[in-house]
Amino acid sequence: MKKGLYFSLIILFFLGSAILRGQNITDEYGIQNHNSYLGGLGLTISYGNVPSHPDFNIDTAGTLEAWINPTSITGTTKSIISKGASTNVSFLFGIYGSSGKLFVRIGSTEFFNSDGLVLPANQWTHVAVSWNKAANYTVSFFINGAMSGTAATASATFSVNTDAIRIGGSQAFPAYVFQGTIDEVRLWKRSRTANQIACNRFVGLGDREDANSWERMTYGSYYNGLVSTWTFNSSGTTFFDYFGYHHGTYVGSAASTQTTLGVPIPYNFAMKFNGAQYDFLTVSSNTVFNQTGDGSIEMWIKPLSISTEQILMSKGGSISSLSFILGMAPGGKLYFGTGTNVALNSTGQALTANVWNHIAVTWMTSGSTFQVRFYKNGKQGGSTSIIPNTFPTNTDALLIGSSALYNLPFNGYIDELRIWNQ
Repeated sequence: MKKGLYFSLIILFFLGSAILRGQNITDEYGIQNHNSYLGGLGLTISYGNVPSHPDFNIDTAGTLEAWINPTSITGTTKSIISKGASTNVSFLFGIYGSSGKLFVRIGSTEFFNSDGLVLPANQWTHVAVSWNKAANYTVSFFINGAMSGTAATASATFSVNTDAIRIGGSQAFPAYVFQGTIDEVRLWKRSRTANQIACNRFVGLGDREDANSWERMTYGSYYNGLVSTWTFNSSGTTFFDYFGYHHGTYVGSAASTQTTLGVPIPYNFAMKFNGAQYDFLTVSSNTVFNQTGDGSIEMWIKPLSISTEQILMSKGGSISSLSFILGMAPGGKLYFGTGTNVALNSTGQALTANVWNHIAVTWMTSGSTFQVRFYKNGKQGGSTSIIPNTFPTNTDALLIGSSALYNLPFNGYIDELRIWNQ
């Protein structure tokens, strides 16, 4: 972690523009490579192949999703992702015949999105299908984060087999080749709602190596049940799944194809917190967080509600060792504390719900005390608070969106989070 003269850490969830580092441009994850999709499809011998694994036996409940850009929606059926060498497949998700509408095959039963929307050609569209099994299967289709048509219910038998997954083709139905390009394919072992699909269809998952080491992502409720995610950002013969580690290979002319930054996933991101107990981010401990002298924290924040107390950021697993805590009291007033000492911005402006607010807190050494000031949208709000100059240091992780001490998680969006050593 680099410590410069004016900053300790800058966390950018939202990359407002391409960052130039020499002559390299970073992708949406801040990596100096390129954003790519699965191209070179359209032939029976060209597809992405992922070897079979028991994780893919999602017969009770499951979800498949992808960004697709079909060059044609007429003619033969087009497979987006499938698993099964015989007509009794595990699953086959694609565009049915000349209808231009989504369908999924489970076992030997086909579910059609008959009253759903026709997909556009030559345009990136996010598509998903989700199923639950009780006595029968109930299947729902989604286009661009919204449910398409009504759910379909029928009896079916999911084929548990040792066949590989094919992306852009089908082993059981070789003629079902996908004409166009595919990106951000994900497989879940649970059904997902329209709200869940809409919230993270623009968020890239598992782009870089060890993205899910120590199960960082699986603790978040929005990523619970994710089995695999394939981004196709890697060239060569292998495409990687850095979430579930089910890597695949390009077959035939299928290949990683470079595209413009932000296609199909937009280049700009903010971090969404859902207000659940385990929905937070952790940053490993580092001595740069020991701002025992002067310091500042700033961020853009969009709370969905200000009626309850919520913690934005904290470091420390006990009150006596609490390095700092930044939160919002009921009603939207900010507070900041170190150790057992807390300053509430009681005379300042409250945050505004469902609106982006820029907030900052600064603490400055003044003898045996800290002078604490709060800012909203670039202007100091309220009077300067005085608290004892204590700043315990520890080796605890930094938590964003919650606290190790209190179950008061944040519900809303955070962006452009920065910590300064002045």
